[in-house]
Amino acid sequence: MTTEETRAIVAVLQTLNETPQGGPESAIYLALGADLDLWHTIKAALIETNLIDENHNWVTITPNGKEAIARINAVIAKHATVTVKESQP
Repeated sequence: MTTEETRAIVAVLQTLNETPQGGPESAIYLALGADLDLWHTIKAALIETNLIDENHNWVTITPNGKEAIARINAVIAKHATVTVKESQP
């Protein structure tokens, strides 16, 4: 997995987590810079790992996707806290 793919996966999961009703596939594709290959790659990975659902070009996050992004956010928050504490005198 490339850094670009990793960033795109996290961005898609975070966005869908903040938009529980989901959104059109085209909006996600455009948000990824209209990179159709990138979207098809990460969409396949996210669907096959049961992190998102797609139905008639409408994309929603699954309960597994919500759990995954919550865990990612928790790790990021923990790391950010450690970094801030380390930089204080």
